[in-house]
Amino acid sequence: MFYLLIIGIVTQVIMLLWITVLHKRLNQLQDVKKDNEKIQRETEDILMSFIAEMKEENEKFLKKVKSTSTIEYKEQKQEILTEYERSIDVKEEQVAYKEFLPPFSEEDRSSNEEVVETKEAPLLLDDIAEKAERLAQEGYKIEEIAKQLNKGKTEIELLMKFRQSYTK
Repeated sequence: MFYLLIIGIVTQVIMLLWITVLHKRLNQLQDVKKDNEKIQRETEDILMSFIAEMKEENEKFLKKVKSTSTIEYKEQKQEILTEYERSIDVKEEQVAYKEFLPPFSEEDRSSNEEVVETKEAPLLLDDIAEKAERLAQEGYKIEEIAKQLNKGKTEIELLMKFRQSYTK
């Protein structure tokens, strides 16, 4: 009987020790859970601030792009107006030139006018094409040529292709 009493007391002590170990582990798990929740909240706060920062930067960038595109649009509009004024000057020079021509028959005059009219637009394109071809031979890239001539990259590419097919 005495042995049973000692075995009972030993098992109760072992059980108490086991319960305290389990309680400590449970407390450790709860602490880890709290730490994880805290880290999660901090991470969410950091991400939210980062997202807000990125949103502000994107808005600034969009404003800059819109203002830049407006400025470029105005510059292109000015270039178009300048080219138009140059073409008007060319037409006026052609009219002045026609006034000094000796009189021709109607057939000669109409054929002469056709020649003058067909040469008018290509002169400007030929000048640009020659400049573009010269710059390409100097080793400039299409983008650099377009920038120097104030033209679009695609426009220069097409001009170069037409020029090459025309010379062949």
